[in-house]
Amino acid sequence: MNKKNLGPIKSYNKGLKIASGEYLFPCSADDIILEDFFKKTVLKLETNPNTNICMTYPSFYHEKENTFVTQPWLLPFAKEGYYDSHEIIMLQRKKAFNIWGHCSLFRSKLFRYGYYHSDFKWFSDWYTLNRDSFLNGLYYLPKILAHHRVVNTQYSANSSLDDKTKVIRYMMISIQKNEKKRVLDGFVNSFCFLYYFDLIYFLKNDNFLKIFFSDKLFVLKLVALNIKKNVFKFFPMKLKFVIKKFLYNNIINKF
Repeated sequence: MNKKNLGPIKSYNKGLKIASGEYLFPCSADDIILEDFFKKTVLKLETNPNTNICMTYPSFYHEKENTFVTQPWLLPFAKEGYYDSHEIIMLQRKKAFNIWGHCSLFRSKLFRYGYYHSDFKWFSDWYTLNRDSFLNGLYYLPKILAHHRVVNTQYSANSSLDDKTKVIRYMMISIQKNEKKRVLDGFVNSFCFLYYFDLIYFLKNDNFLKIFFSDKLFVLKLVALNIKKNVFKFFPMKLKFVIKKFLYNNIINKF
């Protein structure tokens, strides 16, 4: 037990350091795990030794609206199976595939190069999972076996837009300066950062973004970002997913 509140990232890392099992699942208070989650994800990892991640179909429970929301663009585009690093990049680029920790089981060696980056705060698990998938791929199991409970009191909700934007920029600079070329290419070519449209939008005048993404992509991405910024907020959650799929398939996917 911690003598004082260390926050979720440092607490996760403390647990990861003392964990001795082959498979790990850093469960948060917002995660809802269904009965067969561990049975089915362990089986997939046991039969697919090349990957460290088995991700199931992401589902989100919005407590305020008392509704479960899934991401309809994932299926049938992403079928069950192992996807290597190149396939992950193209899947993220073409179909807005995002890697979620709340519905993923990890092999312990995923953390052999270090634990969650505390300076990346709310994006530390997202960065860690994407990084490993660009090196080792992942196994995707399109079944709902876990939900993430979306509430106003969760860790990421207690942060300002400005704080999140600063962390996004810091994370991109850190990736560019410190990561292996293969990992950097994965983050750049997959466009996975564009999942966080709201935050990237506020960095749109930052020359660093043009360097990170390359100029020829930048203008068309801003078209998508401006549509999202000015129009997206007026639509209900499920319709937002449909619009986001359209933006990816008709604007970003052109490259």
